[in-house]
Amino acid sequence: MSRSRVPRGERRWGLDRFLRDGPRRGERLGWLANGAAVTQGELVWGPSAALARGFRVVQLFGPEHGPHGAIRAGQRVEDHRDPWTGLPVCSLYGSGPANLGEALARCDTVVVDMVELAARYSTNLALATDLLDAVASMGRHRFVVLDRPNVLGRATEGPRLGPGVRSIVGRLDVPVRHGLTMGELLRWYAHSAGLDIGLDVVRVAGYDMEGVAQDRPFLSPSPNLNTIEAQLLYPGTCLAEGTNLSEGRGTAFPFQVVGAPWLDARTVAEELRGDQWEGVAPRPVRFVPNTSKHQGEVCEGVFLHVVDPDRMRPVALAVRLLLLVFARHEEAAVLPAGPERQLRFIDLLWGATDLGDCLEERRQPSPAEAPVGFAREVAPDLLYEGPLVPW
Repeated sequence: MSRSRVPRGERRWGLDRFLRDGPRRGERLGWLANGAAVTQGELVWGPSAALARGFRVVQLFGPEHGPHGAIRAGQRVEDHRDPWTGLPVCSLYGSGPANLGEALARCDTVVVDMVELAARYSTNLALATDLLDAVASMGRHRFVVLDRPNVLGRATEGPRLGPGVRSIVGRLDVPVRHGLTMGELLRWYAHSAGLDIGLDVVRVAGYDMEGVAQDRPFLSPSPNLNTIEAQLLYPGTCLAEGTNLSEGRGTAFPFQVVGAPWLDARTVAEELRGDQWEGVAPRPVRFVPNTSKHQGEVCEGVFLHVVDPDRMRPVALAVRLLLLVFARHEEAAVLPAGPERQLRFIDLLWGATDLGDCLEERRQPSPAEAPVGFAREVAPDLLYEGPLVPW
């Protein structure tokens, strides 16, 4: 897969094109954005930039981590008033927004601008899908997606969502690494679900979607995805969240390391290197998380250095790493299902129960088939050149 060679000055995100075209007269906008959803040149947060240009933004919708990305993972954010714009914020993350209908009644058009994670696990994707459903059910709103590149390009990895596994970390029946932009995902979902809604996508201009996007400055879509390397690895190493292994939360390098106090990191890293993975160099390290799993304990871990982003396969790599750890260490465990759900968290992430079963039983999984049918299914809704590439 080749990198984009389009000159930087010719590239435009959906937000910049939307702002350039100007507001419709009197149109009341509701706006869902995360903290990284800024303009390309000035790096101004989207709703603030829209207000400065005369758009009539009347309502904000809040994702996980809040509109500005300052809230820790999993913490519910209550409805509040945004300190930057003074606008009311209807929080979408949690047990269900009680005031969503009232918030939508203030709007003529709902705008979605989310810097995405490139993985099915993304709560940004789940909440945007839920908002699309809510808007469609009211039957009188326009829905606009301000598109941005998929940082991992067009490659797809991992299974699609199995029956009965739908959750906030798996809302759409897509591969783990899906290869689509937010605009393409919501177009495909609206069509496949038969939603009666006016859905417009303001496309990205001047991007080659086939390669891994590494524009600077890097925009962190989530507090723990603090580097481009972390985001590139996230579709794979996030699977460690379903086990008793640390995925690096509470360190300076979340999702770049997987480890535990009892791990023989040198041996596991050497075994992983023996597989000759392209694009990634494993290295044994020692670290101490200051929050989350194994807080305050000295851990050994395998640090995954990204050396060629276009050739790496983060999902396959992480599955292999977990299998090696579980085969060598009896201490390794899949986290059990909680009182509020029947499935284990790793099942919700993976979209099926087979990976968790293989880890618990210390056996190798059957060879996975590439989701080629998915590429055919979504082809009519693709907005950019370059077909999906199953790995």
